[in-house]
Amino acid sequence: MTIGKEFTEPLINGELNPPPITPAVFTIAENYIAVTRPLSDGLGNNPVSHDPEEKATSQWVWGEVREQCWLAGPIMVMYMLHYIMAMAATIYVGHLGSFPLAAVTLANTFCSLTGFTVLAGLSSALETLCGQAYGAKQYHLLGIYLQRAAFFLTVCAAVPIALIWLNMERILVAMGQDPEIAHAAHTYAFWLYPILILYSIFFPVIKFFQTQGAVFELMVCSAMTVLFHVPLCWFIIDKLNVGYKGAALATNISMLIDLSFCFAFIRFSPRFEKTFSSFSWDAFQELGEFFSLALPSATMMCLEHWSFEILTFLAGVLPNSKLNISSFAICMGLLSLANMTTLAFGSATSVRVSNELGAGKAHSARLVVAVSVALGIVYGCVMASLIYSLRDVWGWAFTNDFEVVNHVAHDAPHLAILAILYGIGAILSGVVRGIGFQRTGAIANLGAYYAIGLPVAFISVFVFRSDSWGLWLGMGCGLVIQVICFMYIILCTSWDQLAEEAMLRSLSFDSRLPILAPPVTKPLLEDSRSLEDNQRFSTQS
Repeated sequence: MTIGKEFTEPLINGELNPPPITPAVFTIAENYIAVTRPLSDGLGNNPVSHDPEEKATSQWVWGEVREQCWLAGPIMVMYMLHYIMAMAATIYVGHLGSFPLAAVTLANTFCSLTGFTVLAGLSSALETLCGQAYGAKQYHLLGIYLQRAAFFLTVCAAVPIALIWLNMERILVAMGQDPEIAHAAHTYAFWLYPILILYSIFFPVIKFFQTQGAVFELMVCSAMTVLFHVPLCWFIIDKLNVGYKGAALATNISMLIDLSFCFAFIRFSPRFEKTFSSFSWDAFQELGEFFSLALPSATMMCLEHWSFEILTFLAGVLPNSKLNISSFAICMGLLSLANMTTLAFGSATSVRVSNELGAGKAHSARLVVAVSVALGIVYGCVMASLIYSLRDVWGWAFTNDFEVVNHVAHDAPHLAILAILYGIGAILSGVVRGIGFQRTGAIANLGAYYAIGLPVAFISVFVFRSDSWGLWLGMGCGLVIQVICFMYIILCTSWDQLAEEAMLRSLSFDSRLPILAPPVTKPLLEDSRSLEDNQRFSTQS
């Protein structure tokens, strides 16, 4: 790889770019021919979206808002559809009785904490790799990264998780759960084992679609799956009298259907011709690069998710635990529903930032972050207003218990503040994933939730004997520290250097050239020997 200042070829379109902010360039082998690319032009053209230099700033901002809304909208609908699928199975099981419902709920919680969250976190590494590769126009790398992630999750993650699930009954009994319910939960998880393999492929496929903006296709696949899932649950659970195990069977079949629709798009849609052409042995190489991003990604996501589950457990040790657990669970469910859109915007932000950095657009990436944070604040304020203004209504959507409804209304002001903080945190988490700082993000989450948030909650509950407001105080402190840490990381980061690293990752020789490459038709460096020297050298040979 040659780095110098003598090459000034524009990145795209052959147009003359304004004087670059960072003039350094490097040479790559593109189609076995030497091509020179600028490391970062700061204000250069954007191959995946609009250019703030060519358009007025206000026009660019509104264009970016439309772009992010177009990405976030279908992602949010997809999240809602998958939530409907989970709720449909739970509702059918609930009609079987309280015991099956308790067993399935316990099993789903255990599987989510030990399996689904881990797999989703590991696949988040593709938000960095695929997003930056797509921005750099190295489309073939997306298919390689997809295959690499699916192989890694299936072999290196699903198998250890399955071993943990084998001991679910023992673990639950050791944690004080009822042995009969623990046994039923273990039986349900046994029928749910195929979902590990399916999720190990499905989560990378989601990132593969998202990072190239194919979010409408994901929404269509989820919508068609829901149409199959609801009658499938009715048929297996009610008509075949399989019982609560039928919910696991229906979930496996529905996930297989969803994955089949996704692969049908990959195989037959012309949109994916460049990003997934065929299976490649390159997918089984450089697993260390994926692992170095996947493990921090999973740690970053799991630390945040586990902290919320710990707070739910703390609600059970409060005075009048039945009331506090019920109201806290309703409030957490309401907060999760309210923040589905924020999580979708976080995913859209990750896509946009990684695309811009992969294309070498440091200045555009910074502007994308500014627009995303503004959208997160606006949406958070809107949701906070709705939560507070309808505080006397939300509880009735979940229960008929007047005392629980009154308690939810009492906690609504705390939820309103948390909705704003959570909205900003989700956007900044997307930025961290897009720039590839998952390790730093994991450290920030560890400090925010486990050094500040949870200790505050523990002290409030066990020392000051607080009500549920102590739990909200702990969560709020954790979110505040998380936002501060992420803002510090983003503001103190050299975006030009990030753009260089992103382009070098996607455009390096190791990523571009196959193992058995044909001879390079054009030398990367001109031979300084003259024609006479060449003839003399041939004669001596």
